[in-house]
Amino acid sequence: MAALHMMGFEQEMALCATVAHGAVPNQEALLNSLCAVAAESLVHLRGLGEGGIFLANGSRLYVDCLKYEFAGPECTSPDEVVKFLIAGERILAPLASEVARRNKLDDVGLYRANIDYASPATWGAHESYLTRKEPSKLSDDLIPFLVARVVTAGAGGFRPLTCSGCTFTLSPRAWHIFLPVSQSSTGSQERGIFHTKDQTLSCGYHRVHILVGDALCSRRQNWLKFATTSLVTAMADAGLHPGQDVMLRAPVQALRAFASDPTCRMKARTQSGRDMSAVEIQRHYLELARRNAVAEWMPDWACEAIDKWGAMLDRLDGAPDSVATCLDWAIKYRAFQSHIERRGFSHRALGHWTNLTDVLCRCSSALAGEAHLQALPAELVLDRRGPLRDVIAQLDRPLASRGMEWEQLKPYLKLRSELFALDFKFGRLGEKGIFNCLDRAGVLDHDIGLDDAQIESAIANPPRFGRAKLRGEAIKRLHGNHAARDASDWMSVYDSGRKMYLNLSNPFAAEEVWARNTNPTSSEFTPF
Repeated sequence: MAALHMMGFEQEMALCATVAHGAVPNQEALLNSLCAVAAESLVHLRGLGEGGIFLANGSRLYVDCLKYEFAGPECTSPDEVVKFLIAGERILAPLASEVARRNKLDDVGLYRANIDYASPATWGAHESYLTRKEPSKLSDDLIPFLVARVVTAGAGGFRPLTCSGCTFTLSPRAWHIFLPVSQSSTGSQERGIFHTKDQTLSCGYHRVHILVGDALCSRRQNWLKFATTSLVTAMADAGLHPGQDVMLRAPVQALRAFASDPTCRMKARTQSGRDMSAVEIQRHYLELARRNAVAEWMPDWACEAIDKWGAMLDRLDGAPDSVATCLDWAIKYRAFQSHIERRGFSHRALGHWTNLTDVLCRCSSALAGEAHLQALPAELVLDRRGPLRDVIAQLDRPLASRGMEWEQLKPYLKLRSELFALDFKFGRLGEKGIFNCLDRAGVLDHDIGLDDAQIESAIANPPRFGRAKLRGEAIKRLHGNHAARDASDWMSVYDSGRKMYLNLSNPFAAEEVWARNTNPTSSEFTPF
């Protein structure tokens, strides 16, 4: 019998509002309004300990560090993960519209975003995978895969943490990663490719917590991200040491190098001295998975995942064009290139202006005494008596040698702002999101066979297996009975009427076990 594998996700959402007249409420007020709407609209129980609400489909909504988060239920297949990701979008989008109506705002949107081009901020798209081994023992096996995964799991966008911001990257999140291994998930210089956090939220198991990934829209890409990472985790958990022969000398530099190449041909040096591309590293893991596809510790969907994984790696041979309808980063790359050409800029000219504004931003930041300055007013540059006059004078000759003129700076900065806006709007939830608009137009090829009936079911119902099923069913029964006192977390549900707790410490629990407990263990934000 194939083993059950368990995985989950947490998606931090950007919340933005606009109004033609008057002031937009601050972020905290908007979040409070959104929480109120969610509590009034959705079947739920309040969260034990850390707050938020748990929904009838087994998921959780909550606020952390002034970010709205949707954590899906514990899933046992990539099909379920994608189904609940889409269900989350359909749950949340109407809530944002109601916040706009109540607060008399022109628009309120939730965005599946990765970075903020106006600041060093980033939103997390975290993943969790159940394992029997302590996470710290799996780092060597998973790091090469997580680095190479960027070509199949990147969201695309522009390189952050620079002033120019017009250098395309397969993964904006990659530039917020500074260490191979870390214990922190929030420190601006402390995020790692592999995170050693071991908050299991289950008895007898551990949880691999992945924070290097991007938030994605493509269903096929999300499916592959969770399926392949789950298989690699399973191989590491089984003691196969899948990363042993492909360990990288400089994992962070390799991650950024791979993320910088839309052709997916860039190579990085392994510890054995070989130069390998991201696709070649993934093929190493793929072949090991293929040789163990029917092992008892593999899931029943392993063969399907292996076939789809191999097909995508084959398809990447023609990247970016060959994947421009199915992977987020390539969909964006094509859209950005088209927009750049419509604005009259060549790829070469865009690169020249990007390099130039890098210099200008650094000089401007130094003069202003700021470490990070995204806004670069054209007036500041074009003012021959301004603080940048000496820098401008030195750049006149190299500018002319490239056939460029200072009068093109304003159009370039306008184009830059437009590209940033396109990237941000790409992942908006609901009908106004650019990805969703492209999908409705029929120009994408990312479907995995889920129909609307399955997604609608996931909005109201939990997964078919495990404790998420028991949690969701209990929440449905208890909702409204003693709304102020009944509560839930990942490992228990409290029935205040009977003064009893549902024990959900086993993530694979199949039957409800209720007991009296005056001191239940209250757990934190994330599943298992």
